[in-house]
Amino acid sequence: MSMRLKALVWCMVAVAVAAAAAAAEAACIRGGARSLLLVEKDKGARTQRTSVPCNPSLVGSVEACNNSSIKAFGVVDYPWGHEAIAIPSDGSPWGIHITGPYPDGTTYLLSWFSGEPDIGASLVTRPHRRAFVETSPTLGAVTTKPGASLAGRSCVTRHQGTTLSYTRTYLEAGLAGRSYMSPYISHVLLTGLSPGTKYYYSVGHGTVAGQWSPERAFTTMRAAATPSTGGGGGGGSDGGARQKQQAWYPLCLGFMGDVGQTANSSLTRDRLLASRPEAVIMVGDNSYADNYDARSPDMYGNKWGSNQNRWDSFAVLWEPLFSAVPVLNCIGNHEVEDAFIAAEVTYATNATLLQYPRNYPFQAYASRYPVPGTPAALLGDISSSLWYSTVLGGKVSLVVLNSYVPFHESTPQHDWAVATFKAVQRDVTPWLFVVFHASAYHSYADHYKEMECFMSVYEPLFYSHAVDLVLSGHVHAYERTHPVYNYTVDACAPIYVTIGDGGNIEGPVRSFVDGVDPSTGKTFCEGLLSEAGLGPLEVADSPDPRVQSAWGPRSQSDLNPPGCPSTSFQAAGGGEGLGPPLVQRGTDRDGRPLGFCQSTQPEWSAYRDPSFGHAVLELTSDSVASLHWHRNGAGAGAKPADTVQLVRPPECALSPGARRARLAGLRHRQR
Repeated sequence: MSMRLKALVWCMVAVAVAAAAAAAEAACIRGGARSLLLVEKDKGARTQRTSVPCNPSLVGSVEACNNSSIKAFGVVDYPWGHEAIAIPSDGSPWGIHITGPYPDGTTYLLSWFSGEPDIGASLVTRPHRRAFVETSPTLGAVTTKPGASLAGRSCVTRHQGTTLSYTRTYLEAGLAGRSYMSPYISHVLLTGLSPGTKYYYSVGHGTVAGQWSPERAFTTMRAAATPSTGGGGGGGSDGGARQKQQAWYPLCLGFMGDVGQTANSSLTRDRLLASRPEAVIMVGDNSYADNYDARSPDMYGNKWGSNQNRWDSFAVLWEPLFSAVPVLNCIGNHEVEDAFIAAEVTYATNATLLQYPRNYPFQAYASRYPVPGTPAALLGDISSSLWYSTVLGGKVSLVVLNSYVPFHESTPQHDWAVATFKAVQRDVTPWLFVVFHASAYHSYADHYKEMECFMSVYEPLFYSHAVDLVLSGHVHAYERTHPVYNYTVDACAPIYVTIGDGGNIEGPVRSFVDGVDPSTGKTFCEGLLSEAGLGPLEVADSPDPRVQSAWGPRSQSDLNPPGCPSTSFQAAGGGEGLGPPLVQRGTDRDGRPLGFCQSTQPEWSAYRDPSFGHAVLELTSDSVASLHWHRNGAGAGAKPADTVQLVRPPECALSPGARRARLAGLRHRQR
């Protein structure tokens, strides 16, 4: 059960940093020289295929590299009560986090927790508690004593906030005494903030002693341009256009996913914070609370329920990053949390009607991390946090999708996505990024081709609207593709980045589908089975539409409508060193054999590495960006393991109609 309580919020507005200083402070930290890869222009560069094998020193042994059932060395969550994840006992705010920007570019959501959760058979609704945010125009350090606010300052702006809590009621008899009520969750919308400005702030609960946070700071991103002032979708062909673009670039974004709460997670957090991004895109799978039994936050294994205390410890661990940099989050499979409560989501679920107590998957995520664009009245509402879009730095349109609720044609999500892509103005926001959790293009054995049904619906949409970059996780490793459409390199298609390597307890993925399993002498591809125990040929050849859509785990296949193809088969491609495909089924119209996997690193795969890390993208103009991937094991200050400059070629700057005509001539996934 959740409650909404109005809270008074104070905000003092300050312009703290000049534009030039703000741009310098926000600039990415990069190590080493850049390797230049004009992905869309240099035909030779498109054949680059770098494959880094599993490092036994990172997972513990050679055997662990070849057997994912062997737990990787050192991949354990902090034990409950450890100082890295401990909730304050004095009632002070904790888990402070910034969400944004909202689509208007000047609104951010500031959230935090206070108090402790309640666990028991009978939970009582919490009494009213006021919440405050105070920001100070004072530059430099401000000493804040314990229990003191930043009161007494001038230039005060008041905002109205919301405090809520949620209840998770278990249906299993053995969990009758383990129902959970969250701590106070405070959400404050800060509206009308000045773009490109550093704000100092403190959060708290009025005059209650000891309940104010130490001073923190974050910098708002630059806001949306207009065609007349921001201009230049073609990348600035003259000096005037280049000068206009200098006001918006460089723009630095951090990427991470599947982070969890291990020592590896802390390393990802600190390394990404040191890279100084202006915002962080988190591609889902946050706390991994659903890996824990509801009876104890140290009982790993999830026999019963999901342990919500692990959401609390997650918030503490990630506060140093989340309170300093705005975060754009995404729902992953570990956010579903539908075990032993009244929750069910399938392809037939009406995603607009998810709410407690009737049907409430995604409850913890939606209550704790509402998405950009959520109005004050709907903060904590599940259906309002399932998908969203926003604008980053005035130059990037970001569209965040969700494959764990119905996504096929004529669903609310699909209708919204079609309208959202159509509304993007590329002369205002020349960059278009898409985020969803499960990776559609990767060559690892785990979660291989799990998104075929989803992509049969959305990949043509991505192509026709000239999406530049698609970010995903789910696979606990890193992989970057060349521009690709339907497993074929295409200079005008999106680049896909798998960034699910944030450091979680499940460990890194270690095996490529084309790698050989020492225990069988066959490739890992040849041993792949669906959750129902069927191979890809059995799924593809079944006359039963429900089986045809059933490749992959239930968390995904239950969302695939019957008959939606969940497997696909491709030829080897035309690059050098490419062997015949594996698990073959038929031939293409040119007579080449088609296979479920490739016997080598695929032609469309540019770089793959089964290690933990994070990525930083620096956009330097309307058509040029540099991507840097940092491996955790490389050490602080090390050069990025993968660095590439991406350039959008002029021939891809087609009108939507021209792109649809081009799309009509391409081979597509079977529908």
